[in-house]
Amino acid sequence: MSFQGWPWPPQATPQNRHCRRPSSTLSMGALGLLLLLGLLSGGSAVIHSLRYFDTGSSGLSSFPEFVSVGMVDEVQFVHYDSVSERAVPKQAWMDQLTRDRPNYWDTETRIYQGDQQVFKVNIEIVKKRFNQTGGAHVFQMMSGCEWNDEDDTTDDYHQYAYDGEDFLAFDLKTLTWVAPVRQAVSTKLRWDQDRAMNQYWKNNYTMECVDWLKKYLAYGKSTLQRTERPRVSLLQRSPSSPVVCHATGFYPDRVVVFWRRDGQELHEQVDPGEVLPNHDGTFQVSVDLDLTAVPQEDWGRYECVVQLKGIEDIPTPLDPALIRTNWGKTGRDGGRGHTSPHLTLPPPHLHLTSPPPPPPPHLTLPHLHHLHLTLPHLHHLHLTSPHLTSTSPPPHLHLHLTSTSPPPHLTSTSPPPHLTSTLPPPPPHLHLTSTSPPPPPHLHLHLHLTSPPPLLHLLGALLLISCS
Repeated sequence: MSFQGWPWPPQATPQNRHCRRPSSTLSMGALGLLLLLGLLSGGSAVIHSLRYFDTGSSGLSSFPEFVSVGMVDEVQFVHYDSVSERAVPKQAWMDQLTRDRPNYWDTETRIYQGDQQVFKVNIEIVKKRFNQTGGAHVFQMMSGCEWNDEDDTTDDYHQYAYDGEDFLAFDLKTLTWVAPVRQAVSTKLRWDQDRAMNQYWKNNYTMECVDWLKKYLAYGKSTLQRTERPRVSLLQRSPSSPVVCHATGFYPDRVVVFWRRDGQELHEQVDPGEVLPNHDGTFQVSVDLDLTAVPQEDWGRYECVVQLKGIEDIPTPLDPALIRTNWGKTGRDGGRGHTSPHLTLPPPHLHLTSPPPPPPPHLTLPHLHHLHLTLPHLHHLHLTSPHLTSTSPPPHLHLHLTSTSPPPHLTSTSPPPHLTSTLPPPPPHLHLTSTSPPPPPHLHLHLHLTSPPPLLHLLGALLLISCS
């Protein structure tokens, strides 16, 4: 079927496709239709979704002419593009479906190839509607269904967008099309008259699409219907910054995070963020709490609460001892978990100007592999490391002096240490970073490094750092 050069998507029948798909990679910025989709997906933790996104492009040499993806509960399970011209699985659990349906991928590939040809024609038609002859343009379609596994209700959508703006959408309740721009009105009027095709689309989304959603959920149950408990931290950039309740590592993405005071949820003083994906397939989200007008003695009345279906609520009290910051404190884990401990010394011209010099700081770091020392405002740095011995194989102590001030003026007068050893653990690294010039006085730092076998033991290490 066509209308004034505007074709329908490929002709579809219940016999040759299980769910009309719009595929696509998430491309060109925040499309209006994708924002709408985001609103649809929020909320209840019992709503599952099957979504397809199609993207056709023109004038983009670095981007495929056509790309399509299918997603179940925000997890991509199928991909197609005009370069490979093959539908391919993106999840291991699709292997069982392939064994049950040997022709599945051949059928999928033919459907996507038909979509690709239709999109190529459609994008040229829409360009003419907007009086465009050149440039880069993107035409997208999104369609799919949602299913609530508690009350068995469903929702469906079928929408088009052009260059990041809504172009045409199907209203499944009225079986009519919505045209938000005048360039789509003529298509809307023609498609509204095709009652048979509109009824087909409704049946396809409300019945077949939901049936396939349930099938995919069953095949991917161990992945798609798992629950991973979030890790919750309280973060603060500076004493005047909001306190951030950060939850990460959770699955599925339908989580609720909020602050409450005296047991009541707060709607003011808070700034909720959006749920974002992690690289490992889990999700993260942050909610800020503005404490500008809250005295610290009242902090005990506040707590952050994380709710995820299948687990008990996770409350985290607003306790200064639990807040991880960039200005001198660490949180619940006391800084554990970092592969390299960091020691930041204050600017010498601010804290080391009065004779006699302050007592040298002592630092004991068990299990040390790397040590980073940051000394701001140094112009020249002289390092002496006498009496350095080791029980590990030689030479496993490396001294690195670096500077970030332009041009670098960091120099070292320390000779290379002489080490003898018998064991081969990972070498410790000492990093000294200098960033800027006021001439500081001398800073004496006694550094005691301890580590059980088979790690390197440094005995009697004395570092004399002189700044001039």
